[in-house]
Amino acid sequence: MHHSTFTTLAAVALLGMLSACGGGTSPSSSGSGSGSGASTGGGNGVVVDRGPTSISLDGDPNGLFWDADTATLFIADDNGNRILSWTDTQGLGLAAELPPAPPDSAGLGQVVKLKDGTLVVPRFGGGTAGDVVYAKPDGTNGVVPNLDPLRRRIGLTVSEDGTLYDTFFVAMNGIKLGSVAKLDLAGAETEVITGLKKPVGVLAAKGDFIVTEQETGNVLRAPIASPDQIVVIAQLVGPDLLTDGPMERFSPAARTAVSARS
Repeated sequence: MHHSTFTTLAAVALLGMLSACGGGTSPSSSGSGSGSGASTGGGNGVVVDRGPTSISLDGDPNGLFWDADTATLFIADDNGNRILSWTDTQGLGLAAELPPAPPDSAGLGQVVKLKDGTLVVPRFGGGTAGDVVYAKPDGTNGVVPNLDPLRRRIGLTVSEDGTLYDTFFVAMNGIKLGSVAKLDLAGAETEVITGLKKPVGVLAAKGDFIVTEQETGNVLRAPIASPDQIVVIAQLVGPDLLTDGPMERFSPAARTAVSARS
């Protein structure tokens, strides 16, 4: 069995870049970090983990989502077709099982949590079986209906007003065409940013979209209210998924900008 790790950075940041590899079948029974981060004394005798800290698990972590209200990290486990959770106090556990996926086509992307506790995550599908699935707090789960299975979905974000947006691309004769789309769990997907190549990460933050295009290396920004006004704000090698990081008001151990793992 191949054990994977993801690395947390004990620093306050707004964005985390993710990349994926690994394998396995069940969550680790230990929630303790195995990292090499330095620990230093803070005020009032508090020990602060300066990170980075690696947390081991049996699975293939890809999309990550930090739930500030409960100080919980949600992890899309691609190998297990499920969502795991991690907290400072409880360690690693199972958050939700997902609907069965066609063989070799799970490919979980970015996971998000809605205000009602529903967890939503796209499945890549390899160009034949792309979809979006969800798991509700009552233990039920399902597949969003009426979505085009040819679309390879990876990124997902939820705006402050609760609107979902995903990224997808289609590949034809080696040419990739991608978009950012508004997603309705009732079964609708409406493009809001078009003309992209391979959009991967998307984040709705402070009235803007932040989008990563993996093939071009561009990090893009566009106002949610005027998504056609796109500007390049950075260039990176192989940028991947995006997620919000924790804020200062949480404990030092929970102030984690979830970044990358290998």
